[in-house]
Amino acid sequence: TIDAMDAWEDLTELGHHLADLPVEPHLGKMVLCSVVLKCLDPILTIACTLAYRDPFVLPTQASQKRAAMLCRKRFTAGTFSDHMALLRAFQAWQKARSDGWERAFCEKNFLSQATMEIIIGMRTQLLGQLRASGFVRARGGGDIRDVNTNSENWAVVKAALVAGMYPNLIHVDRESMQLTSQKEKRVRFHPTSVLSQPQYKKVKQCMENAA
Repeated sequence: TIDAMDAWEDLTELGHHLADLPVEPHLGKMVLCSVVLKCLDPILTIACTLAYRDPFVLPTQASQKRAAMLCRKRFTAGTFSDHMALLRAFQAWQKARSDGWERAFCEKNFLSQATMEIIIGMRTQLLGQLRASGFVRARGGGDIRDVNTNSENWAVVKAALVAGMYPNLIHVDRESMQLTSQKEKRVRFHPTSVLSQPQYKKVKQCMENAA
């Protein structure tokens, strides 16, 4: 489904490249697509986060749990995207890290400092492999600046995400407001998702009011 093997189950050229990357094939494809689409940096962060674990910490106390969910939602910047939340949380943490207050930042925003450190290490490793394979060059066309031309364009970043995730996508039935996929007749968002049921109901109400 990701064109990593041909009809004889031999690795394709894409498959060989994916085998060299230290992440799962669909995440590797996402990263390679981001090189082509010139939005590498945000996809590096998202891919490494998905490959490791969610950096957001979910407290056990109900009041703290609500605060944590609101914090996660704030990082989406109104996009209703878990991927955007992961990206902006990491970027904000990087800034706090450069200013020397990353631990306090994590405590304030319900993030795991240890997880963030692992993710930044994975990013370095993955970028190093892309350089070694020739996908990111030292200078000129295809250098680190060139492959990030569209890194601030969320529409392009989403295109790279979809290219890597396909066919693991869901369909929204706007009439019944049900979610379906190729494998499952009915799908639900994970409770920690910014698109979980309480928020999703609000989206439905906004759509109905706009109709």
